[in-house]
Amino acid sequence: MDLDRWMEEAAARAALGSPADADRMLRATLATLGQCLVAEEADAVARELPAALAEVLRGARYERDFDPDELFERVARREATSLGFAREHALVVCQLVAESLRPEVIVRLGKHLGPAWAGLLAPRAPSRPPPGRTARSEPRSRPRDSLAEARPGSRRPLAEGRPEGAHTESVARSDDPHGDTKLSSARGLTQERDRESLAEGHPGPRRTLGDA
Repeated sequence: MDLDRWMEEAAARAALGSPADADRMLRATLATLGQCLVAEEADAVARELPAALAEVLRGARYERDFDPDELFERVARREATSLGFAREHALVVCQLVAESLRPEVIVRLGKHLGPAWAGLLAPRAPSRPPPGRTARSEPRSRPRDSLAEARPGSRRPLAEGRPEGAHTESVARSDDPHGDTKLSSARGLTQERDRESLAEGHPGPRRTLGDA
């Protein structure tokens, strides 16, 4: 990657708002990293970096070996920021460095710096694509068991359902259960037309109360 690409990638991964912030983060971490690398190691890393960043790393003098926690503290002082932000920034820069290095250089640094640095100087794992939907992941169709279907699993609506348990004379088995009492074009109910109501005196007589 060229320098511009390094800046863009660093800013994106650390959620920084400007190239100036990304430049400060890169320089602070690389200058600190150079303080725990001997000259040969620093040179091997610098050869894989853009020229401006390689110069920062080579310009740092080896002081002594230290662990990642001390790296974070030193970066915090250089950036004049909190330890939490310094940790995030150092992780981003070391990750970018690892992605630029040949595998044999990473192995060499691991032998010198120790296992505590293994997670720090490691390329970012590629993101896994979301799992595709398969036939097994499709929801199974449920049986039609709502009231509108008359009974569980039925394909006939409730309005079409007919009770099967009614006895032979039940009105439930008739297509016209109130046929004998419904209104018709003639005056009065069926009983009245047959002169069998109370208005006829008592059930069955042929004379009305007015004739008694």
